[in-house]
This record gives sequence, C-alpha cells and structure tokens, in this order.
Amino acid sequence: MKLNYDCIRYILLTIEESDSDRILASNLANDEFDAKTVLYHIECLLDVNYLDVSKPIQTLDTTYKDYFIYRITMQGHQFLDSIRDNNIWNKTKTTAKEVGATTLKSILMIAENVIANVISSKLN
Repeated sequence: MKLNYDCIRYILLTIEESDSDRILASNLANDEFDAKTVLYHIECLLDVNYLDVSKPIQTLDTTYKDYFIYRITMQGHQFLDSIRDNNIWNKTKTTAKEVGATTLKSILMIAENVIANVISSKLN
C-alpha cells in the first residue's frame, strides 16, 4: 500500500480533536479512508513513534491489527503542528510533488520551510 499523507494528517487531526481517552483505530475509517487504509497508516505512525497505543487487538480480519489509540506523542504533535494549517499543508503537498519528496522526513522539512517563508514574509 502506498503511503497517503492526507490519511496520516486526517488520523492525527481526528485523534487530537477527540475528547476520548482511547479511540479504536478502525473506527477512524470514513468514506475517504477505509479501515484497512487507516490501520496501515496507524502502523506507519507507530513506526515513527507518533502515537501511543494499546497492544494489538485481535480482529476477525488478520491482515491488519487494530489498536486502542491513547494519545499523540510529542513527536506526533510536532509533526501535526507543522502540517495543521490547510494553506501550509497544500503548499507542502505541492512542493513535495514538484520535487518528488515522499518520505515523512522530507514532508516535515518542506512544511517547516513553508512555515519559515510565511513567517519571513510577515516580518518584512
């Protein structure tokens, strides 16, 4: 499965907006992102320590594990803060596509540069 940064952003924003102390990961599925897509991206977020979750939960579909999500980690919040704003996010995606950047690290770097450019333009 290809990594979808819109899905990652959706997951992080949805978790942050929730007032629940735990969210079943598969419940984040919606019309745009099905449960398998969400669960795959949850596991990708776990790979980079952006989420704190329960041990895997046994499900009928053994392709992907389900989890209770407890919180976004500080690293996850820092990434989310860099891509939260819709204008910043759209400029980040456009730039990433133009330069062929596909890694999480490069997305973060581009977002931080877009933010720096916005700050610089406000100060001048």
